[in-house]
Amino acid sequence: RFGQDAIDAVREMAEMRGLECEEILVEGVPHKSIIVASDEIEADLIVLGSTGMTSLERALIGSESQKVLLYSERPVLLVHEP
Repeated sequence: RFGQDAIDAVREMAEMRGLECEEILVEGVPHKSIIVASDEIEADLIVLGSTGMTSLERALIGSESQKVLLYSERPVLLVHEP
């Protein structure tokens, strides 16, 4: 349900700005699923949100966004919420 809510929110933001957005909902290890899906559709850009983890949290469990940045061969835009 959370995934579908996120997709709906992104679609609304894109439509308000006249942008085209392809929606895909996948399951699995987040960074791996994002990279595989972006490769399958030959995405021009991967846009990810940053949840604002603390340095300790990031050190202990890692950041999925950071893993996408490191392992994806496609351009990645990381958006940090103020």
